Amino acid sequence: MRVQATMMQTGLRPAAPSDVKGMARLVDLYARQGLLLPRSPMDLHRRLDQFLVIEEEGRLQALGSLLPIEKDLAEIRTLAVALEDQGRGLGHQLVEELVRRGLKRGYSRLFCLTREPGFFATCGFQRVGLEQFPEKVWKDCCLCPRRERCDEIAMLYTGGILP
Repeated sequence: MRVQATMMQTGLRPAAPSDVKGMARLVDLYARQGLLLPRSPMDLHRRLDQFLVIEEEGRLQALGSLLPIEKDLAEIRTLAVALEDQGRGLGHQLVEELVRRGLKRGYSRLFCLTREPGFFATCGFQRVGLEQFPEKVWKDCCLCPRRERCDEIAMLYTGGILP
């Protein structure tokens, strides 16, 4: 899967402190719908180095992060696209760049937990069991308020979106 040039945005970049307010608004929109876990502005600011954003004319359109879990394992998470910008390839563009950065940093396993497995399948991910990521379970899942009723699907990057 390659995002067509007509869909490409030039505003893909690492998140900056000035983005936190817009990031928090976008995350909160989806957290209130139960689609993302809530993230406070303080948490976003503390993890700013993990985030990429896409913005156009000063308006935050999308965000996503790459969270290191272990030496060889990283999670793509907190992926969100503003409602008015959906369908423009921004989510694919973010995932592609997050995968590229993860591989460049030496992570041999990149995964996500999602309720949108079809989207991630188009990005080169394959459905797997969460038991493949005990590091994630012990580090984050045991603290999650949804741990007893988790409906997310684990997916592992298996290739296919990078040239």
